[in-house]
Amino acid sequence: MRVKASPGFRWFYLALSFAAMLFAGILYAWSILKAPFQEAFAWTDTALALNYTVTICCFCLGGMLAGQMLRRLSPRLVVLLGAVLTALGFFLVSRLQGQIAMLYLAYGVLCGFGIGFAYNALVTVSSAWFPDKRGFCSGVMMMGFGLSTLVLGNAATALMERYGWPFAYVCLSVGTGAVLLLAGLFSRMPRPEELPAELGQKKTAAWREAFPPQECTTGEMLRRSSFYRYYIFNVCLCAVGGTVISIARDLPLHLGAPEQLAVTLAGALSVCNGVSRVCIGLVCDRLGRRPSMLLAGCLAVATALALLAAEYFSSVAACAAGICLAGLSYGCAPTLGAVFVTNFYGRRAFASNFGIANTTLLPSAFMPALVVSLASGRGDYLVSLAVLLAAGMVSLLFAASLKRP
Repeated sequence: MRVKASPGFRWFYLALSFAAMLFAGILYAWSILKAPFQEAFAWTDTALALNYTVTICCFCLGGMLAGQMLRRLSPRLVVLLGAVLTALGFFLVSRLQGQIAMLYLAYGVLCGFGIGFAYNALVTVSSAWFPDKRGFCSGVMMMGFGLSTLVLGNAATALMERYGWPFAYVCLSVGTGAVLLLAGLFSRMPRPEELPAELGQKKTAAWREAFPPQECTTGEMLRRSSFYRYYIFNVCLCAVGGTVISIARDLPLHLGAPEQLAVTLAGALSVCNGVSRVCIGLVCDRLGRRPSMLLAGCLAVATALALLAAEYFSSVAACAAGICLAGLSYGCAPTLGAVFVTNFYGRRAFASNFGIANTTLLPSAFMPALVVSLASGRGDYLVSLAVLLAAGMVSLLFAASLKRP
């Protein structure tokens, strides 16, 4: 027999989920975690980059599979499975002996799928506990995921320098596995009587949008043009932010900035990325989904314009502004995705629908390679940044075209 949770349980669960997402986000710290392998095994940059591609693919597939699993299994089991796979993956990496195929299997497949399982289940459960603050809840969760590289990435670097990379990966295995296991033990969907009674009195835009006109299955969602308009919006939004992340250090150096300033700006981008996830959630709760998506599109356009001005006028100040705007823009994407799926297609099939919507990471991942290739061929970033401006304008256009059914 389940005991009714106290009114404060949802805040406890949100805090625990934030910690779990902070550890799960270490997946994106590959640029830091790969460093010792180049020296230890002489693996090439191309071979190590392929591991990141495998990881992101498995993360997206894991999120999609988790959406189907949550229809038959409890969120607790899905998160616990994700915890076990992730811990096993990091532990196997610590035992590497030079076989790069084992790296792909351990880090790419096991950690990718494990974090994909936990990510989808944690977002699904947390959103259910906060129907009145869905944007804020999603923002807090995504902020944890986005800040992981800055927080845990630096911690992992310190461990590697002092104790060696095998010990650092054992610590990641134990730490990530333990936090995800703890979050999994508390993961469950709320019963109506466990939500605060005053929710029915809320009058915010987010509360009015919390109940879509109808519930949609995944098949029905995929037959609606609104899904594809959102998909293009989010691919372009992520392409702008993700590309600037990949050149956040190189672009200031290209403009003549000192090394220390370039590193600082890359860190500032990470901070802006994390903070904007909560801020856009608060905006979404207050003003609604549509103004929030338009704001995100405007930030993407402003990012490209600032960086174009920086390249044309050789302005480090404009470059700094563009990099910070990129962090703000990119941080909007994951928070808005969770809100959009609920707003348009309901909550009954949220886990499955959210898993499909989250695959926007795959096509957007090709933009950084295109931009770097164009810049290498020309010796400057003008054409590359013009491509980003076009992507930002497309994201703004499709944000404007999305109207709630």
